[in-house]
Parts: sequence; structure tokens; C-alpha cells
Amino acid sequence: MASHALFIADPSTIIRPKIPLAIAYAPLTLIYFVTLWEVLPHLDQYRRGGPIIAVQIENEYGSYYMDKKYMAYVKMALVSRGISELLMTADDGLNLRKGHLKNGMGISPILMMVYTTKSFDTWGYLRNFGDPQMLMKDVHEMFILGFSFNFYMFHGGTNFGFIGGAQSSNRYLPVVTSYDVPPPVPPYPAEGLHVDSWLDSAVVDGEEVFCKCLSWKRMMALFFLPLVLSGLAPLSEYRDDMLKLSAARFSWSHLTPLKLKDRSVGLSTDINAQGKAYFTLEGHKFMIVGGSIHYFRVPREYWKDRLLKLQACGFNTVTTYIPWNLHEQERGTFDFSEILDLEAYVSLAASLGLWVILRPGPYICAEVDLGGLPSWLLRYPESQLRTTSHEFLEAVDKYFDHLIPRILPLQYLHGGPVIAIQIENEYGSFGKDKDYMEYIKEAMLKRGIVELLLTSDDHEGIQIGSVKGALTTINMQSFVRESFIQLHQMQSDKPFMVMEYWTGWYDTWGKKHNVKSADEIRYTVSRFIKYGISFNMYMFHGGTNFGFINGALHYSEHLSVVTSYDYDAVLTEAGDYTEKYFKLRKLLASASVGSLPRLPHPTPKAVYAPVGIIFYLPLFDILPYLNKPVMLHTPVTMENLPINNNSGQPFGLVLYETSICGGGNLYASVHDSAQVFLNDTSIGHLDENTYDLTIPKIQDCQLLRILVENQGRINYSWKIQNERKGLDEDVTINGTLLKNFTIYSLDMKMSFFKRLRSAPWEVAPEHYVGPAFYWGILNAGSSPKDTFLDLSNWHYGFVFVNGRNLGRYQDIGPQRTLYLPGPWLHPGDNEIVVFEKKKKGFYVQSKNKPQLQY
Repeated sequence: MASHALFIADPSTIIRPKIPLAIAYAPLTLIYFVTLWEVLPHLDQYRRGGPIIAVQIENEYGSYYMDKKYMAYVKMALVSRGISELLMTADDGLNLRKGHLKNGMGISPILMMVYTTKSFDTWGYLRNFGDPQMLMKDVHEMFILGFSFNFYMFHGGTNFGFIGGAQSSNRYLPVVTSYDVPPPVPPYPAEGLHVDSWLDSAVVDGEEVFCKCLSWKRMMALFFLPLVLSGLAPLSEYRDDMLKLSAARFSWSHLTPLKLKDRSVGLSTDINAQGKAYFTLEGHKFMIVGGSIHYFRVPREYWKDRLLKLQACGFNTVTTYIPWNLHEQERGTFDFSEILDLEAYVSLAASLGLWVILRPGPYICAEVDLGGLPSWLLRYPESQLRTTSHEFLEAVDKYFDHLIPRILPLQYLHGGPVIAIQIENEYGSFGKDKDYMEYIKEAMLKRGIVELLLTSDDHEGIQIGSVKGALTTINMQSFVRESFIQLHQMQSDKPFMVMEYWTGWYDTWGKKHNVKSADEIRYTVSRFIKYGISFNMYMFHGGTNFGFINGALHYSEHLSVVTSYDYDAVLTEAGDYTEKYFKLRKLLASASVGSLPRLPHPTPKAVYAPVGIIFYLPLFDILPYLNKPVMLHTPVTMENLPINNNSGQPFGLVLYETSICGGGNLYASVHDSAQVFLNDTSIGHLDENTYDLTIPKIQDCQLLRILVENQGRINYSWKIQNERKGLDEDVTINGTLLKNFTIYSLDMKMSFFKRLRSAPWEVAPEHYVGPAFYWGILNAGSSPKDTFLDLSNWHYGFVFVNGRNLGRYQDIGPQRTLYLPGPWLHPGDNEIVVFEKKKKGFYVQSKNKPQLQY
């Protein structure tokens, strides 16, 4: 019954009084409630076996608000007449406080009492239509956030008779007879939300939202029309307010490495009066907006460009892994020079005003060979990687003894930009040793690490991968509310941090190029910002797997990661702007106080004249110019070769030779791929699934040659333990063991090409089949610029420019071009060497754009 209908006939009645309640309105209200409860017995309430679970006090009084005592009076009138269920009020966002009554229930869940699907119609105006897609998007988000909600209207019905009301703003507008509103089930459900029946089920991300077992004859009732308030659902360990809106805009101009000179408290956590946890930096509220850029995947000459673009997009932090396998390729010999100069990279970030989060491992995954662990660890079968195995920890300790002293002066409390350091990486997905993470944490602390420690895992691994004394962070592909619930349950007094929000994904040879829409990225990041969740975008700029550093996957088959680590990231492999970049920049600018830095100029690109192949050198002709080969009774894997200070060979290819005097069935176990020759003639191919081939009958003894390539060690899962490359078992013909092997290391380092220059290069024929080196000249003019080498008329191999290994190409795709940074070119002529394993191409072209998919 509407208040207008009850009191309009009595001129003495003041609707929603402006004067004290004692006149006419209050007594009539009491009469109304007494009459109503004669019609609606107490047994209809939930506690008396009925469906009524809540009762609303008045309606939208905040927009009227004439008497501060009125709402309390109506509440008392309801309670005194036996209302024992939840009481609530309903107002729009601007009037919540005016219409609100104290409830004494503390923190409460959220109920959207009037979610309007479409406005009503008035005579003389066009009909109002709702947006079904927007409706479904809103509903999906309310499900994800755990909001309860009520559709107004689910079914509108009709204003029969004279019951229609009216609006009066600039003019009097009576409501039409029809109170029709389209039902809140559009013909095309939003992605991720499947609607079979609104009362039966709703599914978000595969999980049922409604619990049918809690229904009363399949339906509960909310009496009257409510909005927000307390106690409708019981409070649990997890509270919906953990995702409170973050009202403040970013203001970090005073919180940069350049401005904060007096330092006493680094990155810490705190809780406000409402129980909301957040980060602080030097006592100031702080939100991490980070992006991953790996220094070892970006030419040193471009570090500044990429970091400035990160900053200009609105980010305040750069994160990077530290690859042990690149810094200590030979045991006891460390390399922190050129592209591996960690200290220079971190110092550069500080000079530009960026904070740094370091992820030193020892294991990092990162889609690099063996997950960043040095291959020489595989020389020791008794050593169990990523455990408290004595041999493994001894190597870790020696590495940390060298690495951490480099990090110490870069820490925040020592005047540097490093505000946090991660312990290991995603150990929850490995989790073989419960004491391992504690050991790594203590190894860092006792060497002087004083900044905030973190762990990083996906939702399945955060329990196992966490360690006491370190903040647990989470990795995710999209905004998943349940992951934050899980994280909150583990550490309710800590702020949320998404250590890896995946902006795209890496590619593997023979598979499709992975992409992720810019709108999806923007939407997810907007939700992080909305709820004050710190985050790091993996990757902001992916860069390139130069040389042989790529890793691999192995589920049903061995899949090598491609050379490009473009990752469909915010910046391209070559550092160019993308749609994602501009959408994120606009979003972060809208959330920031003040303007963002100006955009750095795009990096210029060039197309050069095709490189003709002038000379060639068959693989077997270079053997006298290599380092002295290893002579062994039986073959060993490349990790176990007695070279490089007994550290074995980390990357590249290995050539095994032995003499045979008869044909038959050859058996050899190779990893990952091998070409087999009799003298210089190819007779077949071996791989992890092909162990044998038939050697034809021969008249005289000949040289059996097996050329094995390491295509990248597995970087994820327990299988890293067995990732030895080369020939890993005895080689036999018809069951007879082959002996006396000569083994050549083809690591193809810069020194390798210096020796190659003295070899007898010959004029290249028009056609040639078999592994060979091909030589040509690229003229870059007076001002070299970035370009992309197109190897589409070649088959399988590697490209070297002025001795630098650009990486692998394959005709199976998806990648069709190799990125050539301009700073690696000299003005004028540049040496191009192609090592082709199968069949000669005709020329090498260049393009001004990459081709990362067919």
C-alpha cells in the first residue's frame, strides 16, 4: 500500500512529516501496521517457518529527509509489532547516509536492493529501453564480487485502474498504464555467465553461485523494496569488504627514488580503521603499479627507452627476474657485463624515478632454459634441483655469496630503488621439499636483505609456495574473486598483490601465436585500481630470447619456446606502442593526480636491401677450426663434457663422431633433435620419440656422425631434473656397443665466429642440402635502425649479425621474422652469417614490421 493512497483523502495528513510526528501521520502509520499484521500473520516470517527473510523500513527516505526521528519511529513501530527478521533501508548512492539507521552490526555484506533494468515510461515521451548486454555485464560483476542484488523490476505488470503515479521536475509527467519492463534475461548471455533459469542456477567461471538447498519451496521473500544493509548473510572469515572501493586517486610524485632521500621505513603493510590492508612506503599509503621488463632480453642501448615508456604509461615500478644460468654459465665464473649488467639496469631505473622489485630465484621459470638454473647442476645426478639437497644448496649459497652483495647497496634502506625481493618462484607448483623455501629465505636474510620479501604462485600453489615472514602474492590470467578470497583467508591483515597479471602468453614452435585483447587487459586493470589492488603486469615488455636462452615445455611432447618473447605484451618485442599501451595509459592517467610524463618518441625502423648469400662453409669443413674435441670411450651429454672448467656445455649443438664398418639398426637416445650422417651424407633424423634408424650396407669403414641440438631445456615442472641434452645413453648398431667417440662442442659463442673467419669459405652454390654456414653483407647506411630479418625462404637454423646470435628460426612458425636491434648494426657493412641445418635459402630480406604468425 503506497503512502499516497493511504493519506491523500485527508487534508490534515502531512505525508512524510515536516513537523513533529504527533500530529496525524504517526497515528495513522500505527493503524496501518496493526491492520497489515492482521492480514500478514507472524508465521510468514522466516523464524516462524515462512519465507520472509527481511523487511525494509520506509523507502528512499534519504532523498526526502525532513525529520531525523522519523525513520527510527518507523523502525520501532515494526519491531514492537513482532518483526524479528533483518531490517534494512534503501536509498541511492547520494542519499545513503541520510536514509541510514545505525544497526550495530559492524561490517556488512552488500545488497543492491534496487538494480534498475529499465526506467518507467511517462505519457508524451519515448519509451525507455534497457541495454541487455550492459545488464549482463553488471550482473556478472555482481556475482564475481559477491554482491546480493534485487531486480527492479523482474516483472513490472500493469498500473490497473488509477494507481499510476507521476513525476514532477520541470513539468508534470504521469506514468503510463503499462508498467512493462523487459525481463532481465537477454537473448545473448555475457561471456562466462550461463543462464538456464534465474531461480535454478547461475554459473560464473564454471562454479554454481546459487545454492538450491537453502531455498524455501524454491523461493525466499524480501518484504518491501530494500537496498543495502547488514546481516542478511552471516559473517564469515572472509568479508565482502575486502574488496572495498579505493576512492583516492594516485599521487606518487613525492614517492619516487629521486624525491625520497631521508629513508627509515621501506615498503610495509598497514591496516586502516575499517580493516582494509594496504601498502605503505616511508609511512605513506602506496600502491604498486608494476611492469616486468627483463634486462637480459632487451639490448642495453634500449633499457632507458623501455623504462621511460613504462613510466609514461603511468607505472611506478619495474620488476625483473635474475637468470642464474646466464650470470654463471661456467661454475665459479660470473658475468655481469653488457646486457647482463644488473646493477646498471637497476641504477638506471632509479635515476628515472622508478622503483624496482627483484626476483633472483634461484629458479625463475621465465620461459628460459632450465628455468634459469645453470645446466652444470645436471652434472651431479645426486643433486635434486629446488630441494635442500646438499649439492644444490652448496651451489645456491656460492651464487648468493656473489649475487647478493651486488644487490645490498641497491636496497631502499641503503638509498637504492629496490623495495621488495621475491623468494624463489612459483614453488607451490613444484613443492617437493617443505624446508626449501625457508632455507632460501634465511639465505637472503643472513646475507643482508632487509626489504620486504615476497612469494609468487597461482591460486593452486599459494598454500605450498608461501613461507612465514614473506608476503604471499598471486599470479593470474584474469580477475578471479575466489583467488582473492583464498589469499585473504591466508593473510587477512595483508594487502593484495598480483605479482603476475599475464598480459598475453609466450609462443612455442609449430603452434599458433597467442594474443589477448586490449579491452580485456584494460577491464582487468581497471578492477585492480578500483579495489586498490597492487599489481605487476607480466610482461609489460617481453623482449627477445636472443641466442639459445629459450626454454621449453613438455607435456605430451617437447615444445620449444620461440625466439621472440613478444608475449603480446603492452610494448611489442621491439618496444613499439600497442593498443594495450594507449588504453592503459588513458586508464592510469584518469586515476592519477597530475599529468603523466610525455611519451618517448617511437623507435624508428628501416627496410634494407636484401642480403645476398656470397660464401658458404659446410659444417664438416669447420671442424679443424673449432676448439680441440673431446675423445671419450662412450658418449656423454653436453652437460657432462669435460670442457669450460668442467662445467660442460650449456647451449648450442654437439657433434658426435665414431667409425663404423657395417650397416644395420642404429639405436641412439637423443635430446632434443639429431641429424645422422655417414661421412657427409644425411641418412636420417632422430628425436625424443625416434630412437632408431636403418644404416645401409657399406663397403668400407665410414664415419658415423650424429649432430644433436639442444632446442631448449624444460623451464617448468619436476621434469627439469632430467633435462640433459645430447646423447644420454650408449649407442648401438644391431645391439653392438659403439665406442671411441670424438665429440665437438658447437656452442657458437662470439669466439667461435672469430675462429671461423680464418676457415676456407667458398662461393655459395645456388642449391645446397645439409648443415652449412652462409655469409653475406647487410649495408645499414649511415644511421642504422631496427629491422626484422625475414627468413621465409629458409628452413631451420640461426642467424648471427656481427657475431651476435639473434636466435632460432623455423619454417613451421609461428614466428617468421627475427628482431635485429639497430644498435647492434654498424654504419655501413655488417656481417650476416646464417647457420642453416637443412637446405640453403636464396637471400635474407628485412622488414619494418615483425611477422609473428602465419
